[in-house]
Amino acid sequence: MGESALHGFTCTKSSRGLAFSVDVLLALVLVVSVLVFVSAPKPLESAYQGNLQTAGEVDSVFSTLNAGGLLASQVDANAFTQLALDNIYAQARTLIPSGLDFNLGMREYLLDVNACRQFQTFSGCFPDANSSLLTKTVSLASPVKDLVHGKKFFLVQEDQSACTSIPQFRGVLPTWWHSVSYYTPGKALLASDVNITFDVNVSPSPPLECDQNITVTLSVDVPPGSRKPVDIVMVLDRSGSMSWNGQLSTTNAQGVFVQAPYTYLADGSAGLRIIDTTAPELPSLLSTFNTPGSATGVYVDGSYAYVADYDQDLRIVNISNKSAPTSTGAWTIGGSGRAYDVFVRGNYAYVAHGTDGLRVINITNKSSPTLSGTYNSPGTARGVWVDENSTYAYVADGGSGLRMVNISNKSAPTSAGVCYNSGGCNISAGTDYKVTVQGNYAFMADGTSGLRIIDVSNVASPALTATYNTPGEAFDVNIVGNTVYVADDTSLQAINVANKASPALTKSYPNPYAYFGVSIAGSYAHIAGDSIGGIPGLFTVDLVNGQKLAQAKNAAVTFVDFNGWNPIQDQMGLVSYSSSATLDHPLDNDFNGVKADINALVSSGGTATGTAINTATTELNGPNHNLNSLKFQVLLSDGQTNTGASSSAAATTAANSGIVIYTIGFGADADEDELQTIATLTGGKYYSATDANVLEEVYALIAQEIQVIANDANILTPIPSGTVVVDINGGTLVDGQIIFDVNNLANLDPWIVNYTFNIPCSSPLACQSSVISVPGSGTTFTYIDGNGVTQVVDWNVFEVGTFKYRDLNVDVYSGTILSQDSVILDVNVSNIGSLDSNSTTVNFYLNDPDANGTLLASASVPALCAGLDANCLDSTHKFSQSLSTQGTLWAKVNPNAAINECPSNNKDFIYCYDTPRTKYYILEYWAWKR
Repeated sequence: MGESALHGFTCTKSSRGLAFSVDVLLALVLVVSVLVFVSAPKPLESAYQGNLQTAGEVDSVFSTLNAGGLLASQVDANAFTQLALDNIYAQARTLIPSGLDFNLGMREYLLDVNACRQFQTFSGCFPDANSSLLTKTVSLASPVKDLVHGKKFFLVQEDQSACTSIPQFRGVLPTWWHSVSYYTPGKALLASDVNITFDVNVSPSPPLECDQNITVTLSVDVPPGSRKPVDIVMVLDRSGSMSWNGQLSTTNAQGVFVQAPYTYLADGSAGLRIIDTTAPELPSLLSTFNTPGSATGVYVDGSYAYVADYDQDLRIVNISNKSAPTSTGAWTIGGSGRAYDVFVRGNYAYVAHGTDGLRVINITNKSSPTLSGTYNSPGTARGVWVDENSTYAYVADGGSGLRMVNISNKSAPTSAGVCYNSGGCNISAGTDYKVTVQGNYAFMADGTSGLRIIDVSNVASPALTATYNTPGEAFDVNIVGNTVYVADDTSLQAINVANKASPALTKSYPNPYAYFGVSIAGSYAHIAGDSIGGIPGLFTVDLVNGQKLAQAKNAAVTFVDFNGWNPIQDQMGLVSYSSSATLDHPLDNDFNGVKADINALVSSGGTATGTAINTATTELNGPNHNLNSLKFQVLLSDGQTNTGASSSAAATTAANSGIVIYTIGFGADADEDELQTIATLTGGKYYSATDANVLEEVYALIAQEIQVIANDANILTPIPSGTVVVDINGGTLVDGQIIFDVNNLANLDPWIVNYTFNIPCSSPLACQSSVISVPGSGTTFTYIDGNGVTQVVDWNVFEVGTFKYRDLNVDVYSGTILSQDSVILDVNVSNIGSLDSNSTTVNFYLNDPDANGTLLASASVPALCAGLDANCLDSTHKFSQSLSTQGTLWAKVNPNAAINECPSNNKDFIYCYDTPRTKYYILEYWAWKR
């Protein structure tokens, strides 16, 4: 056939047949001879092991299929694919006796006509003799009986001068894509527990698009009690340090004066202490001024501190530089009197000078103060207060009552009135330590007699208005508004005196030490504590929220009241400790009893944290423990272990018993390292609480943490391959699944999780469906119910919406061979997606472009609108392309992936040859008895 005879031949989509030429027959002879040479010796020996009748039956079946053209027709229809072999296997299965099993294998060889003419050998005719093998197998029985092995070969030849194209295929839909008919948004399909409610929310709202971040929020409502029961022992520190909010140890604190943000402490033999109380809960020593005597009282006026220095009388200290106070002046008289207290008004200092009574000192020249006058009271003057006009001085005169002294003439003070043992003002039973005046009333700390309220509207005839017996010995008094604060050796007493005749307790701030002096600044009391109680120094007390123990008790009660506890299945107990530990309430479901025992706690003693842990562990391992319950301790401490068992050893013992301990460090002095170690050893957590508000939040957080552990729930949702996971918000991505462990979630009612994903427009997923349903099929919720049984519930609510994608397809639907070196291909490029596409190109190759094919030509493709858009008019572009060669010709659209779109069907190929191609196939079979 000459070259001109090829003109006008048409390339069709599918045209195959059997037409044997001399070359083909030559190849066939070579194949048969090689087959006989290779196969003859062994098949005669091993291919027919056993029953020859079986061999005949099997061989007859495959001979019939070959002779009838079924083998060639299947390859002709489906090419050399697994589908072709599967169809052959299915047809043979209907013919082979049911007592036999068999396997198939098939190889394909392409005949090289020119090489076959030249070499006339098998390898010359079929250069790709090592082509891939298709198989169809079933498991062989053991042992194999009557094994039969045979081969059939056949040829398939294409039509003359044909261009043949293989149809395109789409992939299998992944499990998370659904037709809208499968799911209705918000409609439950399956649920193993009707009390569990699922919800799903998708942002942004559908329609969704590829290359778009999509956030899915899943929520689960679970009924109360859907968790394991818990046994909890609360462990509360009630050591002495819990009786204050802040503390600074000193030498022998006696008197205190506050000029915010500094506190001045008369500290006995140590002299004057200047303390920074900017943060009252964490007082910090700035400096010390050593007076020669023993500082018992202090008053601050401007840049000077006036110190009652006991046997060294009065010291004046310059405090302009708080970090380095200096001596300015001193007044010393000697004698038997002792300076107990000092009050400054204008240019005079008034000193309560013990048995010498009241001393009036002129401090106009602070470097050289002088005595102006003296009033010799009959008792031991311990406290003094002066009115704003400097007309009267009020002297707490030891055992001689309250003395009113006229100081109009500073050089000659005189008695103006007395409240001691007269009929209207009999207070002879008291000790008369300190006094303060507000309006027409004097308020005096009267030792064992408590608080005295005295009407001094007529100083010449004072009258006792009321007495309030404090629980201990009243040493000092300070008034703010209608509240009098009394420093008592058992507590700080806040007393309402709005009705002077009927004072009433507002609040008691108990302590295990002796409080000698008190000064109020804002919402804090600053207290001088004496060494009689064991710890001298400055103490600060929060007047609004109470001391640390009071705050701890209030917060602990809120923990007991947490609405997540279930008294039917949960138990709670109480251990408190100071120098030793006590079981204040055994494990039971009497939660009100636990709260009552919490409120009864009183602070004192040291800190035996390890002993307390051991006590709680014993209870959790004892007969009161519910064997089905998880075990917890919730421990609060404000200090450091200073007695008793090792806390780390006790924590290890608890951990070995399966006990989890949560620890709380309350206040600035808490030993965070110790508490962190305890929590770490037991698998718990450590929290720091700086004040009452934070403490309540911490207790609430721990309650939620325990709920979470007891629930031990998780949400699992599959994420198909090809999805970009943007954010899993606390989840864990494992083997294509996001697992949300509820133990890592803070929001528990309902449980809420969310994740963000992106389906790239270039991912095969993007063009699988125009509808998306989330979460993915197979999403489950796992939890432990009230009986401790693990339950797995299928997610039953889905959000279904339209999904938009971009999908360019190329189809080489026909071709024409014009000459040996000229082929025209007819090509159609279409956008079958739902998003518009920009302009791009189509490249043409000899052989597969993804397997080193040779680039032949390139053509432009205009922008195409979305074929799934009803308003789109230009979603396809058809054109013809001339190429200068025959062969396996490929077209590829968007070859450089410049457009983000679905990669499926981006290339197509067609076979264009002027000489028909012949392919040779070998079908092998193995059969055996079952």
